Amino acid sequence: MLKTTIRKDQREERRISQALMASFVILTVQYFVLVSLNLMDTPMGARVQLMSKAVVGIVFLYALPIVLKRSLKRFLFVYWGAALLFMIHYFVFPQNQVQMQTLFMDIFFISMPTFIYSMAISDFDIFKRSMQQAASIVMVFGTLTAIYAFTGRASVGTYSMSLSYYMLLPTLIYIDRMIDKFSFRHLLLFLVSLVVIISLGARGPLMCIGVFFLLKIMKPDAKWTKLRVMVFGSLIAGLVGGIVFLNEILLLLDNFFRGFGISSRTLRLLMRGNIHLSGRERLYQLVLPEIGDRPFTGIGLAGDYRIIGNYVHNFFIEVLGNFGIVLGGLLIGLLLILVLRLLRNSYEQAYGLIALWLSLGFVHLMVSGSYLIDIQFWIFLGIVVNFSLGTGRKENERY
Repeated sequence: MLKTTIRKDQREERRISQALMASFVILTVQYFVLVSLNLMDTPMGARVQLMSKAVVGIVFLYALPIVLKRSLKRFLFVYWGAALLFMIHYFVFPQNQVQMQTLFMDIFFISMPTFIYSMAISDFDIFKRSMQQAASIVMVFGTLTAIYAFTGRASVGTYSMSLSYYMLLPTLIYIDRMIDKFSFRHLLLFLVSLVVIISLGARGPLMCIGVFFLLKIMKPDAKWTKLRVMVFGSLIAGLVGGIVFLNEILLLLDNFFRGFGISSRTLRLLMRGNIHLSGRERLYQLVLPEIGDRPFTGIGLAGDYRIIGNYVHNFFIEVLGNFGIVLGGLLIGLLLILVLRLLRNSYEQAYGLIALWLSLGFVHLMVSGSYLIDIQFWIFLGIVVNFSLGTGRKENERY
């Protein structure tokens, strides 16, 4: 009876974990299909995207009874709270209503379920295995997409921000496994995914990779085995060498990719020798004065969408704009305190997951994306709340 109950719990845990990771896999496969069959911006491509969303929705619905059984009160609290907040902003900031209507489906049918499902996890070991499985699938289809682009069989345009952020999941997973237990297989997979990001992607994922690497090697109570010291020393030596010979390395990589007919936008921007914000500074200049004029109320949810026609590409500015400097500052401060407390006091499993999802679901919001509709962010936030409340601690005390 006990074994049957354990197996049932594990099956339920896998369903929740698979639901959370489904979007990573399905979006990567979708992107491969669209690129390889040249369906981008076509009616057929739109149907493929709609089918992909339907599949993700079905996977979420399959796990919904388990989530409701575990977290019905949280489910109702989150949805009632989100609905109340949305309605208040909708009527207090009528100038944002059109933009809020466009975000409604994403907020209530993607972001909120993702947040609730993340809080419902109780066995993070099973969740991490699901992450590793998803990373393997993403790696395969992401690499195939890159091969198609390298060989000229398909085009991803000047660069592909989507592909580079899809490949971020396997890249971080392989860094994590490589530092914890070095193997040449993980090193090779890491290098392949990194090449895809550098050659075809944006700079944001590189920043996420750097943050995760620093978090992994700076863990205060890490056990410094001989292998870990060797890996750490090699990586530091490589980093120092990379800094000293940065220009030569960038030029070498640029020439290498040009040999395949690939002009890397990331390398071009890095070779400029200064910080290039790709027009984001103009967005900041448009939004910040509006926030300064309304420090207590802010510009409301989707206020940045109304002002600039898109999100502001910065988490802190977006939150301060949505809720005002006072309340927004308090929310940002609370999140940072929770994250820092978990990083400082957590056991090994918690630290690893928080560090990984901080890098995967939060860091990129400094330069891209909107937290309101970003799946990775809501998984990250759900995990932070989960660990803070101690939901998964009992199942994972052995770590």
